[in-house]
Amino acid sequence: MNEKAIISRVKEKIKGKDISKHTDLNDYLVARDILLSNGFINNKNQELQQAYFELFPVNFKLEQELETSLKDIQSDDEQVREKASKYLQRKPSLETSMIAKLWLKEPRTINILCNVLEKEKNIKILENVILSLGSIARRYEYNDLSIFNSIVSKFDKANDRLKIQIAKSCSHFPTDKKWNYVYKALDCKPKKNAILWLTVAIINQHNEIPTEMKEKFKEKLLAEFYNPKNKNEQVKITALKTVKFLMLKKELTEYEKIITDT
Repeated sequence: MNEKAIISRVKEKIKGKDISKHTDLNDYLVARDILLSNGFINNKNQELQQAYFELFPVNFKLEQELETSLKDIQSDDEQVREKASKYLQRKPSLETSMIAKLWLKEPRTINILCNVLEKEKNIKILENVILSLGSIARRYEYNDLSIFNSIVSKFDKANDRLKIQIAKSCSHFPTDKKWNYVYKALDCKPKKNAILWLTVAIINQHNEIPTEMKEKFKEKLLAEFYNPKNKNEQVKITALKTVKFLMLKKELTEYEKIITDT
């Protein structure tokens, strides 16, 4: 990696740009992404990180949030933190504008949220922050594994509801470790949420799941389908439909037999 060439390229792209203008803002964000990808997301490069903070100082939208939501989420007052966490949970899933990207796809924002996650004890606030981080990473392809590690660090001591949200929020990161959390969370309650939410990731990424993990998923989902205590037809059908994506071609006759028998 030629850090100096990357920095020079970025400087050239942002030279004279006025982010109050739509076209300039787009060019600005594209240039910023170059340093984000090479310095934070795909690699940890101190020289590029330093260049990022020098070339992209706190912008007007980030400044607004640093004085409001990102300040409040660090408050000593639990009610203030909870209100801020609800706002931060909604923003990356609802806001799609380039202005939103200015402060959401931002290492300063992500560092604050990860630090909050490390210290927070309130389950509802934890859930909101985890969902916020997961949404930021997914929407903006900010697949930094340090975010993944922050999210899953809360799994072992979480209640069932939070375990499902953790597994959902980490399911798109480019690491096979995520499947262990998805697998464990499938046993959590409410079962409907676990099956309906987590099988989306299994179906969408079935070609990327390691063979050993596919077998474990098939076994668990078939057990859910055949479970006499499970009276929810939507859960049963979803479990069975997901199994089909995990099967080899030679196993599809077995799947057809299940369909015929039921």
